Amino acid sequence: MAGYTPTGPFTAGGAPGLSAAYNNALEAFIQQLEGDSGVTTITGGTNGTADCYQPLQGTIKMVVIIEKSFRTGGANQDYTLPVAFTTKGFFIAGDTNTFRFRNAGADQNVDVITALAAGGGTAVNQGNVSAHSFGGITHPFDTIRFDSGAGSNHNSTIIVIGV
Repeated sequence: MAGYTPTGPFTAGGAPGLSAAYNNALEAFIQQLEGDSGVTTITGGTNGTADCYQPLQGTIKMVVIIEKSFRTGGANQDYTLPVAFTTKGFFIAGDTNTFRFRNAGADQNVDVITALAAGGGTAVNQGNVSAHSFGGITHPFDTIRFDSGAGSNHNSTIIVIGV
C-alpha cells in the first residue's frame, strides 16, 4: 500500500464531509495494520497448537506466534508467511519449540545474541533458534519452520519484526 495522503483538516459539519477516498484509504490502512490473513493454526505433531499471525504486512512486517502446549512430532512443521520479509528481521523467543527461518525452501542463518555489553554485544551465527533466544536475521524469509522431535510441550511466544 502506498503512503497515506491526509485529507483533512476536518471541521464538525463542514467539508470534506463523508469522503469515499478518505474512508477507503482509512479502511485500507486498518486492513493492512490488522492483516488480512487472520490466524493460521498449526496442530502439533505430538501435542498442542501454534497460532500464527502476521498483523503487519506492509513495508514494516511483524509475525506473532503463540504456542499452546505445542510440540512437534517426527516431522518438521512450517508456517508460510502471508507476506514474506524482504531483507531482515529481529526476533525474540520465549520457551518455544526450536525453529528456523527459510526462504524459497532453503534455511537461512541467524545471529543469536549471546552477550550484552555497553560497547556492543556478541552473537553466534547459526541455523536455528532455540528457546529463550533473541537476535537478528539479515536475509529474506518466507517461512518459519518448527523443527521435528521436540522433547517437551511449549507454552510461549515468538515475535519477529522487520522489513
